[in-house]
Amino acid sequence: MAVIKRIASNTVIQVIGKLVVALVGILTLALILSGFGESGQGKYILAIAYAQFIASIADFGLGIYLVRLFSQTKKVSAESQQAIPLRLVSAGIFYGLGAIAVYAFPYDLETSQAIWLALLASLFISINAVLVAYYQSRLKMQIPVGAEVVNRLIVLGLVFLIINFNFPFLNILWAVVIGGAVNLFISWLLLGSDFAITLRPKISVWRRIVSQSLPIWITAILGLIYFRIDTILLSILPMPAGRENLVELASYGTAYKFLEILIAIPGMFLGVVMPLFVRAEKDSGRLTEIFKKAFYAISFFAAPVAIGSFMVAQPLMDLFFPELGEAAVALKILIWAFVFSSLASSFIYLVLGLGKQKFLIWPYIAIAVVNVSLNIILIPQLGFRGAAYATILSEFLLFAFGFIIIRRLKLIQGFYSYQALATWLAAGLMGLSLAWLPEELVVRFLAGVVTYLAFAWLLGGLDVVTFKKLIKREE
Repeated sequence: MAVIKRIASNTVIQVIGKLVVALVGILTLALILSGFGESGQGKYILAIAYAQFIASIADFGLGIYLVRLFSQTKKVSAESQQAIPLRLVSAGIFYGLGAIAVYAFPYDLETSQAIWLALLASLFISINAVLVAYYQSRLKMQIPVGAEVVNRLIVLGLVFLIINFNFPFLNILWAVVIGGAVNLFISWLLLGSDFAITLRPKISVWRRIVSQSLPIWITAILGLIYFRIDTILLSILPMPAGRENLVELASYGTAYKFLEILIAIPGMFLGVVMPLFVRAEKDSGRLTEIFKKAFYAISFFAAPVAIGSFMVAQPLMDLFFPELGEAAVALKILIWAFVFSSLASSFIYLVLGLGKQKFLIWPYIAIAVVNVSLNIILIPQLGFRGAAYATILSEFLLFAFGFIIIRRLKLIQGFYSYQALATWLAAGLMGLSLAWLPEELVVRFLAGVVTYLAFAWLLGGLDVVTFKKLIKREE
C-alpha cells in the first residue's frame, strides 16, 4: 500500500506540475505570437524542435536505462555515477555536430542563431535528465517537477519583459537558456548525499553502460525521427500554393505543443510504474496485475482527454491563439495520434522495464521509414495536414508492434480489462452528449467531466475501489 500511495502521489505531482508547465508554455507561445507574429513563433517552434531532436540523440539511451539501474539498488552504484561524465562527453559530441549541421539547412541567420541558442539551453536540460532519472527511481519527482516549473516561470517572465521593451527576437532564446541553467542548478542543489557526482571517467564502466543502453538509444532515435522530423520537414519542404512554411509550422507546432503535453502524462505515470515492472520481473502473476492496472489507468485518462479535446479544439485555440485560424484543425487531427501513443506507451515501457529493448529496434526502423516517406509525399500536397496524418499512422504502427511484441515474448499472462474498454465507451457517449451543447470551452469542459464520470460509473469503468486505495491512509 505504501508503494501504491507513493506512486499515486508522485504521478499526481507530475501531472499537476505538467499542467502548470503546460499553461505557462502556452502563455509563452501566445506572447511570442503577439510580439513577433506567426513567423517569429514558427522560428521559435523550429529552434526548440531542432534542439529536442539533438538532445534525444545525445541522450544515448541513458534516461530509461538509468531509471532501471537506479531501481535495482538502494544506493547509487559506481556505474550510475559515471552517467554524468558520459553524458557530458556524448552531449559535447552530438550537440557540436548538431550546431554544425545547421549550415546544411536553408535557414536565414536569425533562425540559425535561434537554433544554436536553443541547443545551449537544451544542453542544461540534457545533463539534468540524469538527475531526473535518479529522482524518478526514488519516487521524489516533486524536486525535478518543481525545478521545471521555476524554469518555465522564469522564461515566461523574461519573454514578457522582452516583448514589452521591444527587444530583438533572439533574446527569447536567451531567456530559454537562463531557464534551463536554473533548472539544472536546482536539481543539483537538492541531490541526496548518496548521489556523489564524479567527473572522473571510467572507460570500462562506460563500455558496459553503452552496451546496455545502446538498444534503447537506437529505438529512441528511430522514435524521434517520426516524432520530430515532421517539424523540420515542414520548415524546408515545398508547400501547397498560397501557403508559407513558417505559417504552416506555427499552426502545426502550436497544436503539437498540446499533443506533447498530453503524451507526457502517460509517460510520467509509466516512468513511476516502471520500477515496479523491474521488481516484479520474476513474478508473472504480479507483473500482469501491475500492468493491467497501469493500462486501465492510462485508458481512464486518455479516452476522455482525446474525445474531449476534439470537441473543444476550436474554442480552446480561439482562447489562446485567435490569430492562428487553422491550429484547431491541426489539433483535431493530431489528437488521434495521442490515443495510439498513450496505449502504445504501456507496451513500450513494459518491454523497456524488463530489459527487452532489442526487440523494439526493427519495429522502430519500419515506423521511421514509413513516417519519413509519408511526410515527404504528403507535406507538399497537404501542408501540415499531411504531417498530422503521417503522425497518426506512425503512432498506430507503434501500438500494433508493441502489442505483438508482448504477446510473442509472453511477458505477461494477459492484459484485457473490461474496465479499460468501458472507459472508451463512456468517453464516446460523453462526446455524443457534448455535440448537442454550444461550442464554448467552459460549458463543454464541465459537461464533459460530469458526463464522462457518470457514464464510466454506469458502465463499470470507474474503479472506485482502486481509487479509494490510492487516497486511503495506510493503516
